[in-house]
Amino acid sequence: MRIGLYNRWLSILGGGERYMLELGLVLARLGHQVELLSQRLVDPALVRTRLGLEIGALGMRKLADEPGAAVVTEASAEYDLFIAVSHGDLFPSLARRSWMVVFFPEAEIAAGPEDKAAPYIWRGGYAEELDGAGRRFRWLAPEGAIWLPPGDAQEVTITCERPNAGRVEWVFEDGAGKSIDLHPGKPVQMRLTLPRRQLASGMLLSWRAAPLLVDDPRPLGLRLLGVALGRRRFLLSRPRELLPSDRPEPALALRSYSRLLAISDYTASWIIRRWGRRAEILPPPVPQYQPGAKHPLILSVGRFFRGLHAKRHDILIEAFRLLASSSAGWELHLAGGLDEANQDHQGYVEELRRAASGLPVHFHINVAGDRLAELYSAASFYWHAAGYGSDPEQVPEAQEHFGITTVEAMSAGCVPLVYATGGPAEVVRDGIDGYHWREPEDLAGKTRALIAGPELRERLGCAARERAASYSPEAFAGRVDQLLREEMKDHQ
Repeated sequence: MRIGLYNRWLSILGGGERYMLELGLVLARLGHQVELLSQRLVDPALVRTRLGLEIGALGMRKLADEPGAAVVTEASAEYDLFIAVSHGDLFPSLARRSWMVVFFPEAEIAAGPEDKAAPYIWRGGYAEELDGAGRRFRWLAPEGAIWLPPGDAQEVTITCERPNAGRVEWVFEDGAGKSIDLHPGKPVQMRLTLPRRQLASGMLLSWRAAPLLVDDPRPLGLRLLGVALGRRRFLLSRPRELLPSDRPEPALALRSYSRLLAISDYTASWIIRRWGRRAEILPPPVPQYQPGAKHPLILSVGRFFRGLHAKRHDILIEAFRLLASSSAGWELHLAGGLDEANQDHQGYVEELRRAASGLPVHFHINVAGDRLAELYSAASFYWHAAGYGSDPEQVPEAQEHFGITTVEAMSAGCVPLVYATGGPAEVVRDGIDGYHWREPEDLAGKTRALIAGPELRERLGCAARERAASYSPEAFAGRVDQLLREEMKDHQ
């Protein structure tokens, strides 16, 4: 079969993009002709360096970089099987068979009247609202992007406002941009000169703002917000009109996919609640690590940043302080990536260091792969706290949707103790191959019991390794083969 896999964000080479590439490689090994589709392709040498994957067996196809779904939908018609692996994008497929990989279902965003103009909220925006004085504004999520189409635009003028102090960063795809500090009740007008490259191909203008949790008295309820946009002006001499076909009905788009593939039961449950569709589970392939001699070492792996998906290192340090008072000789190791150019993220790490003062807490910033393998091998326990402090019913996006690092640690024989929501809570079976916890005192207490019971620790560590094997690359390949066979049978 000729199979196409689409991801608008392929050049980011993040977790979702790795999933797509691994899926493509499995399909190629099964004997199919596989092509990667994206508006921005990647150099295979960069993929080899960043992800350790050889993608020479996969073809590549560059799509026109323009707003709307028409170009992707049209391309999908050329494939026997089309697989959408583009988080946040929803468009109809015209292929004979179509699958959609869903990392987490975003709530549908209603389009306001001004979305008929060329620039519009690509992802991360709420519907337009009116304040008490009749002013129009639009709330944005803490992170997102605005599409700027091709044309001879010269500058963007945006009015930003927040009810409390906070910084907002606006960045073009080439890294140029501007940061502004907002203060309560003081709108700030910002002007950005567009890069020359935008004239030919169009581009995304992304934002990142300090998260603001708001309990809205209207039916919207609890919302995680970033910044409010007031008057905005995009100086475009030839705006592209967004036709109705550029924004197809979500229900119509979903009906064009014969299978929705969720990365976890947690994601699948929200697909049912938000989209009314059942999904099949295809967890990510997780590399397996070798266990070594275990030391009095507790490990947690995750990027250092504030925001919706923060790993809550502060809570881990709090729990470790409770544990350390009665468990001498144990250490907490926090490993993960850090954007060293981001002052807010740098400040977050400094706050963590101050919180850990006087404790045997070690930070491994931008840790190399071989050193991470050593930490997995030596660690006795793995702690995970993402999602703590947020309501999983009101803000399900803040929970960990799967938990790759948890599975990696389990494969090395670490006993996992994970916050009792989201994907990690389904990966780790409480009392069988690890523990769930809900408060720092609970995490410290369960860890203390494991320290005091080496036989229990050994039994759970062995069970964790067996559990992790069910998420191995080999298990992933077997599941893909099974899904493909079922698809062929359904279409006979």
